[in-house]
Amino acid sequence: MMIALVAILVAQAAPPAAGAASCLPAAPTPGVGTVDPFRPPAPTATQLNAEGKTFYRQGKWDDARAKYRAAEAADAEFLAPRLNVACSFVRQERFSEATAEVKTLLARAYVPWAREVLEAADLGALKVHTVMPQIRAAMTEAAAAWGAGLDDAVLFVGRARAPLRIPEQGEGAFILNPHQEVYAFIPETGRFRQLTAEDGRVLAFVRSKDRRRITYATADKLVRGPGTSVVLRGVSLHELTLATMTAAQPLAIEGDVRRLEMTASGAFAIQGDKLAGD
Repeated sequence: MMIALVAILVAQAAPPAAGAASCLPAAPTPGVGTVDPFRPPAPTATQLNAEGKTFYRQGKWDDARAKYRAAEAADAEFLAPRLNVACSFVRQERFSEATAEVKTLLARAYVPWAREVLEAADLGALKVHTVMPQIRAAMTEAAAAWGAGLDDAVLFVGRARAPLRIPEQGEGAFILNPHQEVYAFIPETGRFRQLTAEDGRVLAFVRSKDRRRITYATADKLVRGPGTSVVLRGVSLHELTLATMTAAQPLAIEGDVRRLEMTASGAFAIQGDKLAGD
């Protein structure tokens, strides 16, 4: 039996808002979001960033930042160097400068960088510092800006790089990582916004009838048994409120899942072993 993962987009369409653009701009216009999240960084920028990391490991902070700034100049859409600059300031206990870098990063691309800010080990000292309330406030502001203006956006599951390859034959449990997230394309500006940061494990999503939320599914493994038996394991359902970019507590599904259906009304049906909490 083949896995069936179905997202039913019932009544998803809505009339365009007044003044909505009737065609795409000739080129992306200024605004929130990125021009092309599916384009790899410029080779020069990645090389400069790598050179910066070498100085970083040696504790040569000024030299590292010079390389990181050069990487930013080589590719303005490549934001990893800015996070590295923030980390370098924290390592020197220059917390005000680190905070300024973090705020700029959040404003440029709330997703996925808000998660990176919270999880980066070298930014850990910020969490217990007096600047953290400023960063939390900046996160709230950036989240609202990131979630604004999505009424007429085209939402889709996109892949930023090649998926983790699973053998075509043979039994076993295989790590499932299609390197996919939910993205939005805003026709009015010609820009994209990444809406989820789930380590590339998004399989499908559905938008609510009022267009204010999305429900999406992630999974950890694909399990292939004897014959044609194929199931998903480690499946979770997630809900995201777009306007505030607020995620509800994920609903983990225990056991193996053979079929999962989600509807725009918020209902879902699961064919499998056991639903968490039952």
